[in-house]
Amino acid sequence: LQTQVKQVVQTAAVLGQAFEVAVLGKMLQNSGLVMEKVKRAEAEMIWSAMSEMRYLFRHVLLRDAAYGMQLRTRLRQLHELAAQAIELLYAADLAPHYADLAHHYAQAHNAAMECKYALLTGEQAFQKGDYRETLRYMQRAHQLAVQPETQPVLSPAMLASSYLMLGRVYERMGDFPLAIEALNTSMT
Repeated sequence: LQTQVKQVVQTAAVLGQAFEVAVLGKMLQNSGLVMEKVKRAEAEMIWSAMSEMRYLFRHVLLRDAAYGMQLRTRLRQLHELAAQAIELLYAADLAPHYADLAHHYAQAHNAAMECKYALLTGEQAFQKGDYRETLRYMQRAHQLAVQPETQPVLSPAMLASSYLMLGRVYERMGDFPLAIEALNTSMT
């Protein structure tokens, strides 16, 4: 692949097996005809179009190779860029992207922002009745909440509310000792 197309493929790999051209373009700061490079990679059988603006890597191994050949520091930067691009593009309604944002900020090692979106994803999962996902994201948010860099993100009220929600999840799952523990934590 040409160097510029290779860069586009490696950047797209950070977005996952499927990606949106708009997010990719924001990440690359619309550098030099992104769509042309996307079409070139499509012609090289790297990915195929799912729609006009959404593409899918043809093979998981191809995506994994493009992802894995990059340095960790570069991947962290790209994940941070991906999260910021999603926040900019979908600022009017971020809710459908909370889980992606939590993932990208986790990979970027941005604990404060991961904590914020893990909490929001957990709340969203709770509203849908998906208690396992609620537990997963809430527990992650609570792990992050004790780190000094997350303090500005989670207010004491937000943290208490999340423990209250966690208590309700444990109660609905029939784990009463953990429910009581979480409810007690919400009051401290």
